[in-house]
Amino acid sequence: MLQEHFSVEEPDGPVIWQARKRNRPRQIAGEITQTIRAVGGCRIALAAGSPGLAVSVDLEIYDERRRAMLALLKVAAGRAAFGEWAKHAEAIAPRRQDKLDHFLGILYVLLEDLLLLSQGAGEIRNVDIRRQLEDLAPQVSFQWIRSAVRKTDELAELVRRNIQKSIALDAMVVELRRLAA
Repeated sequence: MLQEHFSVEEPDGPVIWQARKRNRPRQIAGEITQTIRAVGGCRIALAAGSPGLAVSVDLEIYDERRRAMLALLKVAAGRAAFGEWAKHAEAIAPRRQDKLDHFLGILYVLLEDLLLLSQGAGEIRNVDIRRQLEDLAPQVSFQWIRSAVRKTDELAELVRRNIQKSIALDAMVVELRRLAA
C-alpha cells in the first residue's frame, strides 16, 4: 500500500511525491468514511461514534451473542418461557472463546436501549432490532432495568474469578424473573 503512493520511481519527481505524501491523511480519512458508509447504519449505531469499532465489529458474532442476551432479557422479564433461554445457554456453555464479558457488554447495551425506549428518550444503538426492544420495553419497569444492571455489574466483577458463564446467566434470569412477577 505504501509503495502505491510513495514509489521511488515517481515520473514527475519529488514535488509530486511530496504532494501525495501531504494528501495521504485526507485520503485515509476518506477511505474510512466510505467504508463506514458501505457497512451501513447498523454498524454506525452499534459503534456509538467509534469509527474503528464500526469497521472492525464482526456482525455475525455480535448478532449471535445479542440473540442470546435478548432471549435472556425476554425470559427474565417473563415474556418468554425458560426453555427459550435454555437453548441459548446450552449453546454458550461449551464455547471457550466466548468470554462472559463479551456477553455482558452486549447486555449493557440492550439494557440501555430498553431504558431509552421505556423513557422515550434518545436514540438506541440496536436499531435493527428496534421492534423487538419496543415490544419488551413497556413490559419492564425502571426498577427491573435497574436491578438487571446491578446484577450485570455483579457478574462483571465475578468474571475475573472464572465463573461458569451459563450458570451465572441462568441465576440472573431466575432472579430477574422473580422481580418481574
